Amino acid sequence: MRKGLIFQIFISLVLLVGWNLLHFGFEDQQNKIFGEASQAKMIIFSEDLRKLHDLEIELEQVYYIDDMEIESDTHVANMLIDNYDLGDVKDILVSYNLPNLMTISFAGEHYQTTEKLEFADFLIENYPELNTTFDEELWQNTQDNMAGLKHNYMIANLIYLGLLLFIMIFLRIHFEIKHDEFWRIFRSAGGSYHKRNIEFIKDSLILAIIPIGLIAGAYYLLIYREIISYHLDLRLFGIELAALILVTLISRISLWSKF
Repeated sequence: MRKGLIFQIFISLVLLVGWNLLHFGFEDQQNKIFGEASQAKMIIFSEDLRKLHDLEIELEQVYYIDDMEIESDTHVANMLIDNYDLGDVKDILVSYNLPNLMTISFAGEHYQTTEKLEFADFLIENYPELNTTFDEELWQNTQDNMAGLKHNYMIANLIYLGLLLFIMIFLRIHFEIKHDEFWRIFRSAGGSYHKRNIEFIKDSLILAIIPIGLIAGAYYLLIYREIISYHLDLRLFGIELAALILVTLISRISLWSKF
């Protein structure tokens, strides 16, 4: 294998490693934001404990709900007594008509604007008598942070794509031009006119398959060894492969007169 081809594979690998580190960085920050969003819990108040149990049954299979906990009025009273050292007024507090509570924890990655509106409509239509409280400010902050993260991630991907195309196209054209003299002599000696085109296609396959194969193989090995826990969207490898194919197409068009 020619040194120029090996050098191009090496540079391609370096660029792809950097690109995938960008993906992992996005996944890490996204998971942190999802974790913050999960801290925005909803508390539902009701004097009728059965209503809360009925609601719990209906919500058991809802994908954007992570956990539910019901606390009776007696438990709430005892919790207040223990937490705030209210033993002196225990009898008064227990006799007071406190509401029953239901705390709902949402799955941050699923509880987005659509699900939030859907859940609000569900409660209004089916349980209008229930009172709720929700940390809207925290939830909205996580949504804004996620929108900003996705925007920056998209910009970073476009910049990285442009960088990869520029470097790899430059290298491809550079090494092809370096071999002009060899192919001129080859053809003068009676060599096949199509041989250079065939070699270009072979090199293109090597430059596309080997880097992506090594990157994907390393990723699955790290997953298998449980060294990393983030699961990338497999379409990202398809995008990276498409970028390398685009390098070949642009390089071939730029070198049209050489073939």
